Amino acid sequence: MGGREDSAHTSLVGVFEVVLWGYDRAQVNQCIGELEDRLAALYDDQLRADDLESQVRRLREQLAVLRAKLPRVPAAHPASDDVAGILASAEREAAEIRAEAGRELAEARADAIGIVAAARHEATRARRDCDTVLAEYRRKRRTEADELIAAAHKEAARILTEARTEAP
Repeated sequence: MGGREDSAHTSLVGVFEVVLWGYDRAQVNQCIGELEDRLAALYDDQLRADDLESQVRRLREQLAVLRAKLPRVPAAHPASDDVAGILASAEREAAEIRAEAGRELAEARADAIGIVAAARHEATRARRDCDTVLAEYRRKRRTEADELIAAAHKEAARILTEARTEAP
């Protein structure tokens, strides 16, 4: 099941084999499984980003406590600049991870919505096709039954006529 590719991402929607009554169920189930796995991974990324953000917050609080305990160390001390740089870098990384997770989650949701919409459309089309085929089948069976009944009446009339002409 290869998806269409573009520069932003690989979509999982739109490339299912069409079978007699819609899409190949195994392919759809596989795609949904992949989307669920992707959503779970994105959720894990979101949790890691939240954890990083929490760690950054704790580190900032610890830095404030340490600064308060060491008033004799000047604020422009090289170590505090290093810690501030590390914290800023961690904040940027957490924000980037959160933003990417949000984008991927939105893409996965959009793909899932597209798959569901396509499946519903196909189900509606399949029901309509099935109703058409069933109606045609019933019409043919009704015509055959009517022809058999007409033939039976004709044969009965012929036999009756023959019996009357042979009767004394």
